[in-house]
Amino acid sequence: MITFQAKMKGYTYISIIFGFVFLVGALLTPFQPHFLGLFLGFLASYISLWTIYRKTAVVGEISANPKNISFISYALAGFGIVIRYGLAIFAVAIAFRYPDAVHLLSVIAGLSLIYVIILLDMIIQFVRKR
Repeated sequence: MITFQAKMKGYTYISIIFGFVFLVGALLTPFQPHFLGLFLGFLASYISLWTIYRKTAVVGEISANPKNISFISYALAGFGIVIRYGLAIFAVAIAFRYPDAVHLLSVIAGLSLIYVIILLDMIIQFVRKR
């Protein structure tokens, strides 16, 4: 069985590749606002995924050894939903503030792209098990 750490490591590699592709697309194509929007939304979405991963890790550490956890870990676990909503609102606010530089629909697509990657990973894992 694949651990949470291995899954997050795989998602991190995929996210780095996507981020690199979006930045190269922003630099080399005339669709700079679209690629910057995708990058901004995808970055916010990846940070959101990381907070979920960290919350899962903190809950696991608390159940195993409740005395060796820092306050920052508790704060990330407790305010995870606020952080995730804040990131999404911040990304959309940047798109509203700078509409010529960042495309709004691309930001929204970037925000949902990490969930598409997770869905495809789940489908691939399901097909491999069969």
